[in-house]
Amino acid sequence: MKVLYSKFTRERNPQFQLETSIVEDEQGIKTVQKKALNPSGKKHIVNMYENYLRFSKKGTSCFLECMYKDDKVIFPYVEGKSLYAKLVAALDLRDKESFCYILRKYKEILKKSVYDVTSFKEEERFKSIFGVHSFPDNIKAARFLDVDLTFDNIIIDHQDQIKILDYEWIFECLVPVNFAVYRAAFAFYLKHGGQMNGIMTEDEFYAYLGIEQKEKKIYGEMNQSMMAYIMSSSSSLNNYKKKVRFLYELVQEPTLFSQMYVDTGSGYSEEESTVYPLKSTELENIIKFDLEPYKELRAVRFDPLNFPCGIKIYDIYAVTKDGKKRISYSDFLSNATEIYEEEADFLEQDPQIIIEIKKEEHWKKIVIHYEILFYREKEQIICYGNQDSALQLLEKENELFLKREFAFKKREEEYRTSLANAISELENLKERDQLLKDKLRYIEETKAYRLFLKEKVKKLGL
Repeated sequence: MKVLYSKFTRERNPQFQLETSIVEDEQGIKTVQKKALNPSGKKHIVNMYENYLRFSKKGTSCFLECMYKDDKVIFPYVEGKSLYAKLVAALDLRDKESFCYILRKYKEILKKSVYDVTSFKEEERFKSIFGVHSFPDNIKAARFLDVDLTFDNIIIDHQDQIKILDYEWIFECLVPVNFAVYRAAFAFYLKHGGQMNGIMTEDEFYAYLGIEQKEKKIYGEMNQSMMAYIMSSSSSLNNYKKKVRFLYELVQEPTLFSQMYVDTGSGYSEEESTVYPLKSTELENIIKFDLEPYKELRAVRFDPLNFPCGIKIYDIYAVTKDGKKRISYSDFLSNATEIYEEEADFLEQDPQIIIEIKKEEHWKKIVIHYEILFYREKEQIICYGNQDSALQLLEKENELFLKREFAFKKREEEYRTSLANAISELENLKERDQLLKDKLRYIEETKAYRLFLKEKVKKLGL
């Protein structure tokens, strides 16, 4: 058995902490294996297997088959294209028709995965996980709802079969069916809302999936409660909730995060990535990423923010078997639109820094120390904190732009000077060329030259 990849979810409460591994046997057959990191997590593993058995008995075939062995739940490794990848491809092509078709396909898959739909009522178990809320009437709900039915957890395999890859988060209490839809929509819009401009607004996106505005706020609160239930107190996403101001107008805070991807030979994927929630009050961040679990690592990709932004890089280094290896701008690729010494502007929707790793090097960890100078959402400047700090950030951005405008002007002046020098040199060359031509013509026209030619002809007997 050869472990190709391992991921540890130590940020969760102990009973939910898992190791997920991709394993290849002697015949080259790959499987995905999940096991608990603590004795208290064994029940969580067993629940996954029981969820599969429950849906199988109901005749639901879209859940990926699994087996339970040696305290592990084992899935076949499935290759194909996720609904997430299909949606992103449709956005890239600006193909609204295909985008809407995939959303309808998602709703069909959700419908097949849910049974015994009934009217919602709050139960004690529900309250302990999702909190207490005031729901509108006629909310449809179901027991054993897969609340993690996100677009990237649904794959179309090479036989064109639909497979739901993950059914870890299923609860026996009644849960509103649209909560699963909300979580899928929220996760997608969080990353690709900017790309959806001209295709759908945020409200249209949720409405197309059947979620009304009055539901949306409740599901957002439910999601926060669920994350607090799953995550340990030290890493709960609730710790990252802060208030921001948007040009003096208080609005819902955009969720900020950076993301690290690895390439082990199959390119970059959401499955092999780690998201780092960022605090809106702390612009300077140090990201430490453990590379030990990854075999045959070829490159890492770091997305400093999920919005177009300007950053300042203080330090990037890898911890290798030979010690620290400093990484400079010349050592990585990026889609930065402008680079100024240690500062870079990423005006694309998906900022990226790609660092290739030589085959002979063994990287144990990569550390990135950087500061977010500014970022933009929907072409607007995002400011933090109160009005004073908003003004400070605006002043800081203005200072940056003035500095960069000066740099542009200086560079333009240098180019103009270089161009003027080149033109002057060209004119000098033309003058020299003309002088040589005139001199040659003069020589040819002189009597001595004509006599010289006659003597030459005589000697040759012509």
